[in-house]
Amino acid sequence: GLAQRAHALNQQAAVAEVTAFLRQRTGETTLPDGEGSGPSPALSVTAQLLAIELIALGGATQSDLPARLGLAKSTVSTGLQELQRHSSIVATAGARGRGASVYQLARQAGWVLGADIGNSQALFIARSLDGRQLALRQFTNGASAQLIIAAADAIAALRQELSAFGPLLAVTVALPKPVRPDVPLSGRDGPSQAGLSPDAILARLPLPDGVHPLVENNVNCAVVAEVNHGIGRGLQDVAFLQIGERIGCGIIAGGALIHGARGCAGEIADLPFPWSEREKPGELLLEQHLAQRGFLDSFNAQRPPGAPAVRSLEALLERAARGEPVAQQAAQHYGEQIGFLALGLVAILDPAMIILGGSVGSNRLIVAAARRTVAAISPYTTVAASQFGHLATAEGAAQLALEAAQRKLLGKAVRPRQGDAV
Repeated sequence: GLAQRAHALNQQAAVAEVTAFLRQRTGETTLPDGEGSGPSPALSVTAQLLAIELIALGGATQSDLPARLGLAKSTVSTGLQELQRHSSIVATAGARGRGASVYQLARQAGWVLGADIGNSQALFIARSLDGRQLALRQFTNGASAQLIIAAADAIAALRQELSAFGPLLAVTVALPKPVRPDVPLSGRDGPSQAGLSPDAILARLPLPDGVHPLVENNVNCAVVAEVNHGIGRGLQDVAFLQIGERIGCGIIAGGALIHGARGCAGEIADLPFPWSEREKPGELLLEQHLAQRGFLDSFNAQRPPGAPAVRSLEALLERAARGEPVAQQAAQHYGEQIGFLALGLVAILDPAMIILGGSVGSNRLIVAAARRTVAAISPYTTVAASQFGHLATAEGAAQLALEAAQRKLLGKAVRPRQGDAV
């Protein structure tokens, strides 16, 4: 029951860690990995350590490994023999020095998939078990129901295209809704795209038997990407503020991704706005105020008589970038409003960095204005643009899938030491 309980608590990673600990304590090499173990072989602790080191180094000779791991040469030899029996995990490639074979992760060791399925577009990133990008697919569709069908077709095509890289080991699906597997949500927080729940969406995706996907909120995935391999790398307290067609926030506090009791942590669209003695907040009024459509409507409502309406926020920001005073003033005001929201996050979360993303949030003029607004009150909080831009959610989803696959097979996630695989 450990796997089922961990899934309910959104703590799937703990199952692999507990299993690895039990193997080490009991000497067993075939303890079950629980539900969804798939085709991955059960490895001894020694074999796991060797595979982890080979992924981290990108490859090594047998003579390199004993000193690095503090293991006897005979132990390393036995572990490599075990890995070679599982030729789908580790292979030899060429020779180094006086002909010593170099061991590295096999090409067919398996791959993972990060799927960002939004309301009008979808993006997929596939990575090998050592983090190398194998494929990137992106497409748009005006109807959510058709988008889910297209997403299913894309996954089926990727499975066929990447079959030479072994089995699909893990999948993370990012959705633009609060996600908490053990808490059924209703109302605005309930059904996702096309009126379908996350489980109903997953049922339409052609995934292999035994692969149980992780479902995560899209902005939560974005903050994972930035903290693991992006502008917030190495920080323990980061907020990702997404401003685009809608608004949202992903939170990492103390190194942990925050979900909340119902998975609704970071749903900043629900903050009361406006709020004063003369004004009463209404549902989603903050999102209407800050999302790009609402701001553009407000700008057009205040334009001088006879001035043409601005049809897109992108056009307005392009005019501001060219130095047009009215457009620059609008961009400054917009960035200031986003800065006020960022300061609310500072007061609650005290993050080291607030990362701005989304189709609006990552604009340099908006970021600069928000940074000035935050610095005036909280100079110790860094405000930065997303490094991954529109890829952030898919990148984070792929990273979560990669960590899940590595923990399942090796007992822990692996960080490459020679450069960054991403």
